[in-house]
Amino acid sequence: MIADIDVKIKRTIRNFELIDDPDEDFVRDINEWRAERRAQREQLEGQLAEIEQRILAAPNPGLLDALSVMKVEVDQLSEELARALFEALRLGIRYHRDTHTATCRVP
Repeated sequence: MIADIDVKIKRTIRNFELIDDPDEDFVRDINEWRAERRAQREQLEGQLAEIEQRILAAPNPGLLDALSVMKVEVDQLSEELARALFEALRLGIRYHRDTHTATCRVP
């Protein structure tokens, strides 16, 4: 719908160029029409932004099932990629010196 409004505005402007001597009333009507189309476009863009926000915020537990499961050799990853992965997962690692063990936690 947003693209349709843009096409209508452009088509109207092209048609306007064909008129040799437009009177003031005609110009006023065209300006009002364009203002209405722009307001309509802004309203649709606002609705679209709101819908996109709702989609991003909506929980989607089924998304985890769609992810592929595979073994990751963390020691084979570049430091940059490993760091990005750990930050995305918010991985926490605590090393216990007494037992020489590490505890990993992903919230």
